[in-house]
Amino acid sequence: MSRPCLTPQKRLAILKSVFEEGQKVSVVCRKVGISRFTFYNWAKKYHSTTTTRKVSVLSDAHLKGEDHPRFVSSKSTKLILDLVLRHPLWSSHKISDFLKKYNQEKKTTIILTSHYMEDIEKLCKRIIIINQEIFYDGLLSDLIEKYAKNKILQITFNDPVEEKDIKKFGLDYKFNPIEVSFKLPREEVKEKAREILSSNLPVDDIMIDEVEAQSIIRNIFQKVDKR
Repeated sequence: MSRPCLTPQKRLAILKSVFEEGQKVSVVCRKVGISRFTFYNWAKKYHSTTTTRKVSVLSDAHLKGEDHPRFVSSKSTKLILDLVLRHPLWSSHKISDFLKKYNQEKKTTIILTSHYMEDIEKLCKRIIIINQEIFYDGLLSDLIEKYAKNKILQITFNDPVEEKDIKKFGLDYKFNPIEVSFKLPREEVKEKAREILSSNLPVDDIMIDEVEAQSIIRNIFQKVDKR
């Protein structure tokens, strides 16, 4: 479905027709000629920012500062500049892709020292955590299995729901009217997913994922520091 040219103000009005007026997502999408994917993409931007910035984040072009989809923090900027200086013709993604491919083809051992978990998760199967001494040495997947007591259950809805209908399924959650994510004990996730699917909620999609490795390692260090 081709997307019509709509101004940010018009997009905001479309979202409000669902979230404030209670119209159905499917009806609104057909009426204005957009896909549900486009609607949900706008909705995520709508719910992720303050009231004063809702119009600006719904624009396609010329976003500046934190509104820009490729906004990079000062901490990340330092890392990127370092990579550019060492490899002026390479992007950071190309460097990481090269290392991963080289490791797979040559069966070499690459030691990556980093505090950036995105790099580690992308490149490393085995990790070593050091806090004055070696705290963990093993597979990243085993670390997650051992120390991540929870999983993330993410639900997307066809139509907006009310928070009161979500609370009964768990207390640790992030909510907006078209999407909710629960943090649940690993052993409860499958049963909770079945429970939600069998409810009257207008479920469109459901996904079960691991807690971010960065969060797991942060919790490990906090426990070690308290000893």
